Amino acid sequence: MDDGEHALGLRRLVVQPGVFTGIGTWALEPAHAHYVRDVLRLRAGAELEIVDGEGLTGRSVIESIDRRGLRLEVSEVTRSPAPRGPRLRLIQGLGKGDKMDSVVRQTTELGVWRISPVITERAVARGARAERWRMIADDAVRVSGRAFRPTIDPVVELGAVLAESKPRASVAFCLAGSASVGLRACFDQGLGATGSSSSSSSSSSSSSSSSSSSSSSSSGPTIEVLVGPEGGLSPIELSAAEAAGFSAVHLGPNILRTETAGPAAVATIMLLAGGLDR
Repeated sequence: MDDGEHALGLRRLVVQPGVFTGIGTWALEPAHAHYVRDVLRLRAGAELEIVDGEGLTGRSVIESIDRRGLRLEVSEVTRSPAPRGPRLRLIQGLGKGDKMDSVVRQTTELGVWRISPVITERAVARGARAERWRMIADDAVRVSGRAFRPTIDPVVELGAVLAESKPRASVAFCLAGSASVGLRACFDQGLGATGSSSSSSSSSSSSSSSSSSSSSSSSGPTIEVLVGPEGGLSPIELSAAEAAGFSAVHLGPNILRTETAGPAAVATIMLLAGGLDR
């Protein structure tokens, strides 16, 4: 299947909320026209699926397209239900170069709910690239067939995340090569210990957070996973994370690169929590 093609065979375009709100004719800006015309290579009369990243999907036909913009006739609109599985937040230590790009793309395709890039002792921080990461996430939404985009938080120090005043998630993990317990064992124990009441409480606190995307909240538990940069978290950071409610876990006997560890942890948790079920 082509990268830009949905399972139903329609090309997809991801736009910001409010660009379209229902059936009718909608005008899109030149940037969208450029993408549809020069990247997807579609012309007037072609069908296009348009997605607002908050659950609204429209089936449309291109009325006109040129350098000045794009006009779509949306004939059918659907509102997707909240995604299955957990509200999974990845707290990712910044790696060198473009490694965060890969993390954002892969974890978005896997269904992550929120990505929080953090500066750690061993991180090699460059200029803020949140807007680039949002564009990468939108492209991953387009390719993967998701109806909801993840929240991409601004870059902050790890300490700011650990000091957040809201209650910790239902279950919170941090990856550590020195951990004596694996992610799966800790996951099973953590969800069993918290129970449904904790999940409900965490859901309420998360929905009140200004940086969380309430429209994409699932009905599952809220889970956080913290991944360090190259070299992992320092002993001081690991202790601070555990004091903040994170359980130190490992992903197995092999050492993973930071750009592999984040997606691997997200995939494992999504699988265990039912987020990859159809």
